[in-house]
Amino acid sequence: MHHLKGNPIVPFSHDSSLGCAICDPVIALWCLGGGRTPRELAGVVRAARAERATHVELARGARVEPAETCCPPGDEFRDRGRSTLQDARNREEQPMTDTTLDLGPQTRVIARLAAAVTDEQLAQATPCPDYAVHHMLGHLVHLAAAFRDAGRKDLGATTDTSPTDALPDIGPGWREELPKVLDELADAWRAPAAWTGMTRAGGVDLPGAVAGAVAIDELVIHGWDLAHATAQPYDPDPAALQACHDFLLAAAADDDRGGGIFGPVVPVPDDAPLLDRAVGLSGRDPGWRRP
Repeated sequence: MHHLKGNPIVPFSHDSSLGCAICDPVIALWCLGGGRTPRELAGVVRAARAERATHVELARGARVEPAETCCPPGDEFRDRGRSTLQDARNREEQPMTDTTLDLGPQTRVIARLAAAVTDEQLAQATPCPDYAVHHMLGHLVHLAAAFRDAGRKDLGATTDTSPTDALPDIGPGWREELPKVLDELADAWRAPAAWTGMTRAGGVDLPGAVAGAVAIDELVIHGWDLAHATAQPYDPDPAALQACHDFLLAAAADDDRGGGIFGPVVPVPDDAPLLDRAVGLSGRDPGWRRP
């Protein structure tokens, strides 16, 4: 066709059938493979290299421990977004996160917990191995700002920074800053447009509906972290808790490594309270007590 039209696909080659034979299949394979961007392809290569290195270590008899983190790495956000949308297409349904949820009740729970934290409790341990209470509060400040701007589609420094780049911490005005940014977060996600299209969080582009689900998950699970670390009762918003549990359950079921977003799932009885089941799915022990 290119030859007949007099418009060869390979420059300076009038008979470019070979060019079609090479280029067209490559383009088709790229499309069938998901049409990934160069950044995503680089991430796949890095992951394959890391997996190969793990297999080498195992072959040598070394024990490779799973990484412990309170923040899912960027690739998990991207993979969860892709799998959620693909599952929806397979079921010819919309993703469960297509229905908007008011984050306000849960952000108010977090604000009340934070307001009750004393200065003496700031150095206490939390269920996150690397976080003291002041780190957890700093993380909440940063994630609230990041997901606020993700909901607004106001992409920049807050949405481009990975949560694992540095250990978070609070500033001198955190008691005023945290409730303010939590209110702004809830307000941003009251707009239906926040749940549609694409946005960015943690330096990763992902669908708005998935970003909203991740924000809910972060608020519910880190609320539990903060409450347990400071010996406070915890009663999350029921709608947010249900959405968090469903999101983590889908993530764990989709992970062929037998884990979830945050790490290996902690087994919890099927008849346990919904909060305990969500906490177990997040890789935490519902029975955790501060040392």
